[in-house]
Amino acid sequence: MPHPSQRGRKKVFVFERKPESAQPPKRERVPGVYYPDVPKLGSVAVSRHAQDRMAEFNISLERFERVLLDPLKEDIREAAGILWRERDGLRLVILERPEPFRGAKLVKSIFRIQNQAKPV
Repeated sequence: MPHPSQRGRKKVFVFERKPESAQPPKRERVPGVYYPDVPKLGSVAVSRHAQDRMAEFNISLERFERVLLDPLKEDIREAAGILWRERDGLRLVILERPEPFRGAKLVKSIFRIQNQAKPV
């Protein structure tokens, strides 16, 4: 029970705003991290590893999107749940159902490839 002098008074809470330096940094949307409607795949996310490989090998976002969104050949199945998508000397390794599953396929890695010699 409140003290008799406190009856009828409303409690007022004052919330102080943290200085800007104490605020967590706002996360900017990184282009090329999620693609909702990829042909023949549906929703696709891009792993941090694949993004790092793109930076390491100087692969532009436009070139990556060309491979992902406009493939020239059919996807190649490497194993159960793993696909390759290739075009213009790039190969994307795509997991069909990554763990933990968030509802999208995952581009796990990206490689530069060279054409193989073919028998005549």
